[in-house]
Parts: sequence; C-alpha cells; structure tokens
Amino acid sequence: MADTNDQAYLEYLSILEASNIGKFEDVRDYIAAKNKQAAQIKVSAMSTNNQINTNLKVLSQIYLDHVIDNEQLELDSATRAQLESIAYQKSN
Repeated sequence: MADTNDQAYLEYLSILEASNIGKFEDVRDYIAAKNKQAAQIKVSAMSTNNQINTNLKVLSQIYLDHVIDNEQLELDSATRAQLESIAYQKSN
C-alpha cells in the first residue's frame, strides 16, 4: 500500500542516485565487478563542485588507470604527485 511517504522516499532516492553520491556508489560497484569501461563512464560524468568530489574523482581515475588491470601498482611521477597533493591537503 503506497502512501505519500513512499513517494517522497522514491523522489529522494532518485535525486540521490543522480547525484555524485550515486555516481560514486556506481563506480564502486563497477570496480568490484571489474567493469572498467562502465566505471570510467561514471567517473567522467562526476561533477567536481567541491574539493572532496574533486579528490574522489581523481582517486577513482587513478585507480582505473593504474590499478584495476594490474597486479602491481606502478605509478609515474605525475600520478605520485597528484596522490601526495591529496594526501597532504589540510581540512578546514
């Protein structure tokens, strides 16, 4: 039996799934399933409207570019610099 709370929940869920939160969840699911192409499509669709989202997008892309298909993690100096930059950010 549906009521107004069900509709409000479904609307909220729809908004959440379309947001970066939903996209990050999808990326995590695609990575777990080793579906690199679908994960890359979701990562490219993410917005970077704040530092947290920017960092998550960069980290996701680094994982897809350097880790998902490899047994060993080998990073070039530019990628290491990106990771260091994220690691040493100060929170406000």
